[in-house]
Amino acid sequence: MSHPQDSTDNQRELAESLQRIGAVVALSKSGKLLRLDFRPAAASVNDAVLRTVAHSAKLNELRLNGAPITAACVDDLLTLETLSVLDIQNTVLDDAAIERLAALPHLSMLLVCGSRITPECIRTLRRRLTKVRIVG
Repeated sequence: MSHPQDSTDNQRELAESLQRIGAVVALSKSGKLLRLDFRPAAASVNDAVLRTVAHSAKLNELRLNGAPITAACVDDLLTLETLSVLDIQNTVLDDAAIERLAALPHLSMLLVCGSRITPECIRTLRRRLTKVRIVG
């Protein structure tokens, strides 16, 4: 049986490993990973890194601007049910990926500039997701 302290220790270890590759990390007072900004380390991020993060964290904010991620990471991103801000600018994610990511229940801001998401898809999402600010 795991203890809450084990989870916090795992979160801190994960945060330290992400900082080593150049990510900017924000932890709660209790040591939970809240915000993760990969912009300074975009080249170091891939689907495998996201898989580790997605299955280990309860993030509120994730910034992946410029990261070489693929549509294969969408299932992992969908496990981040507490995510409110998602930045996928300058990635290769497309309409199909974003349509799936739009299902994140707490999403309030979605940044998509420079991605492969079409203007038509952005218009459709804006009509459908009236409580989400979509920048694209």
